Amino acid sequence: MKTQAAKLRQLLRRPGPVVSVGVWDAFSAIVAEQEGFEILTLFGSLTSWSMIGKPDSGSITQTELLDTARRIIGAVSTPLVVDCEDGFGDPLTVRRTVQLVEQVGAAGMYIEDLKRPLRCSALGGGQLLSSDEMVGKIRAAVEARGNPDLLIMARTDDYEGVDELIARSKKYAAAGADMILAIGLTSEDALTRVGKEADVPIATVQAAGTGRPELLL
Repeated sequence: MKTQAAKLRQLLRRPGPVVSVGVWDAFSAIVAEQEGFEILTLFGSLTSWSMIGKPDSGSITQTELLDTARRIIGAVSTPLVVDCEDGFGDPLTVRRTVQLVEQVGAAGMYIEDLKRPLRCSALGGGQLLSSDEMVGKIRAAVEARGNPDLLIMARTDDYEGVDELIARSKKYAAAGADMILAIGLTSEDALTRVGKEADVPIATVQAAGTGRPELLL
């Protein structure tokens, strides 16, 4: 039987873009699967709103997020990618996070290079870690991975300009990230530049009601 991670890898090998939809609990995941979405993403923002009624600023714990992931995976067969915030701590904690992500059976995960309090660039008001700190987290995640199919993504936000986002993407890919999640870019041209110059698969988020325009890809 294929693992969720193996299913996700197979989907990503297809030509053209692949769409994932954000979910926050088992019921929303069931509805998304019934609607035909092939990949699900457990977003920290949606989990925060559904659990505590507040915006995501890093308040949801590792245990809360992964318990939610476990319930979703038990309810659907569609591969799930888990938003693991900033890895919930230093590289040692990141290693533990990866181990737990694999234990619940997720297909993939991503960690971000935001400083706490976490603040998405689509909303503004945040800051980035140094790229070297993030590289340490990515290397820890890759080393901790037991299943080579587990997709490890590195998220970086456009707080310091496209050139810096590209430089970070290159460093993160070199450290072992399978994909870059680029947030806050304002044009298709910028997203295309990141994909070409970083030479790594790129994901982005389309979210209505934020400070960034939606890209029609």
